[in-house]
Amino acid sequence: MSTAMTPHALLSAAALLGCLAAGCAPKRPSPTPEAQPPDAGGPGACRLEPLAAPPACEAPPARLGSLPPSVPLFLDRWAEAGLGEARGWRVVLADVDGDGYPELLNIERPNGRDKQRLWRNVPNPDGGAGRVFVEATAESGIRLNRDGGEGQTATLFTLADVDNDGDVDLFSGSYSAASSPASDKYNPDPNELYLNDGAGRFTRVADSGLSQDWPRSTAAAVFLDADHDGKLDLFLGNFMKDYPNVTSWQDELYRGNGDGTFTPFTVQAGLGTPGPIGGSAPWSRATYGATACDTDGNGYADLLVSAYALMPDLLWRNEGGLFTDASADSGFAMDGQPHPTEPSWRQGGNTFGAACADYDNDGDMDVFQAETVHGDYPRNQADRSRILRNTGADGGYTFERPALAETGIDRDLNGLAGDNAERGNEGDHGAHWFDLDNDGQLDLFIEQSAYPGNHGWLYWQREDHTFLNLTPASGIAASLVASNGSTVGDFDRDGDLDLVTGSVHNVNGVAAPEGRDQVHLYENLTPPQHAFLHVTLRGTTANRQGIGARVTVTAGCLTQVREIPGGGGTFGAQVGAFAHFGLGDARRVDRLEVRWPTQPPHVEVFTDVAVNQFLTVTEGSPTLACEGPSR
Repeated sequence: MSTAMTPHALLSAAALLGCLAAGCAPKRPSPTPEAQPPDAGGPGACRLEPLAAPPACEAPPARLGSLPPSVPLFLDRWAEAGLGEARGWRVVLADVDGDGYPELLNIERPNGRDKQRLWRNVPNPDGGAGRVFVEATAESGIRLNRDGGEGQTATLFTLADVDNDGDVDLFSGSYSAASSPASDKYNPDPNELYLNDGAGRFTRVADSGLSQDWPRSTAAAVFLDADHDGKLDLFLGNFMKDYPNVTSWQDELYRGNGDGTFTPFTVQAGLGTPGPIGGSAPWSRATYGATACDTDGNGYADLLVSAYALMPDLLWRNEGGLFTDASADSGFAMDGQPHPTEPSWRQGGNTFGAACADYDNDGDMDVFQAETVHGDYPRNQADRSRILRNTGADGGYTFERPALAETGIDRDLNGLAGDNAERGNEGDHGAHWFDLDNDGQLDLFIEQSAYPGNHGWLYWQREDHTFLNLTPASGIAASLVASNGSTVGDFDRDGDLDLVTGSVHNVNGVAAPEGRDQVHLYENLTPPQHAFLHVTLRGTTANRQGIGARVTVTAGCLTQVREIPGGGGTFGAQVGAFAHFGLGDARRVDRLEVRWPTQPPHVEVFTDVAVNQFLTVTEGSPTLACEGPSR
């Protein structure tokens, strides 16, 4: 297969517009014989007979594939999938009923009651092919408040199995932009925890321990097992006490008790920030995003805090449950360009989220930081959105900041591009790494909605780890305007990752398509010419979902690393607890390694694993469970 992109590998914008005008929606090609799922009829179907001679890998692998010719990459299916009434600025995909298909949760607006909704992912009731979504908010219980009535003011959802019973539970976070009930910016409901009965019906925990000293202006939430005791903990990122006054609430770590209740553990874990703003002691940032991933490879998830108001970001290194501030030493805090007038604590960015992944397949976790840069500020006064490349063990696990032109993510900002563009609005609110065409290299989606003209951006990774802007040829460029809130997941279990976005209308003059905050479901149309492996974990001594585990897959000469996430980003920008691998032309996985989040971390290895399957690995079991895709 060709290792270089030809002009025919992409559909031109003109051809795409002509196709859409003619109503010629592309059909998904049938799988080739090589891409058919393995026989999933018995325990041995997940494994293959060992090769007599494993392949030698003396040189870096060549590019595994190229983009499919002459078809859009995605099709917006919100209407036919039953989501015509789904409005929202935040979206989450999570399998709440345990059938393997993720449900959709959305939050319509950031203020007011009864803005939260849940949509079940069900077979087409008309007997046709595909999946549809049916609203199930009323019976779900997600809106019940502590007064026993219907109606919540939650502004974010993050889901994880906090009681280790095999289903995902719901953290409901509330953001209050004012500390006084007299303000119209005050949200009265505190943070809450809802336990799942296994069928997608949730019950509020009367005293979860998460709603202390309300309000807290919670803008971010991420689950992790900080000390590897098998019980999930919860880190909350808190914003300003009274917007726009930069004085902010302390971020908080709550230690999980394993039953749906939590104990405050911030100071004991080394995460206290008691000092005054800009002082020598740690001080509270205006936090908009929080992410957990292992940046130094020691087996424990670190905490990445995204700060607003030109404040430096925070990287808390995890040394077995005790955290230390590595923000400046690691290069994570800010880009280092001096601000000409403000004090040193205002030399950072307006960071909304940090997306972790090993994008260059070198074995360590890199980061993409999503920033909002105001066009009325010179570029040297605010950090730009960019890749932070991990130097690995030899470089002390510090982050390099390659120039935008070097990576290819060098966007035109109101006619200006490059690191030193003096004007232009960059309104990024989040990002996701995912392999859109299963070729073995991670691609990138950036949501953007803060300013007129902003839209989502889709980038495809080349062989040299630079990126090509595929937004015009994506097939969905028109509806990516004002994308706000996003997630990725395989909603139809066909082996490729789909994209879901919310949108926001009338913020800073931004007009969403058709003037409404429509939720968009973008089905992945890339032909199944490449193999994949979709891995979920079942912990026994580790937490049930294996959140924080590192999964490494070697297929031929290519090795890829994923970590099982427990949320992340801003306002619940969550990707499910799975590891998805595109495998290109590979016909088997030679080695599958799971490093479990236990004390100490331990590793299990499987060899000769079949491709094109949804695989479940249970800690301590030599048997793998698998299912083929629904194609």
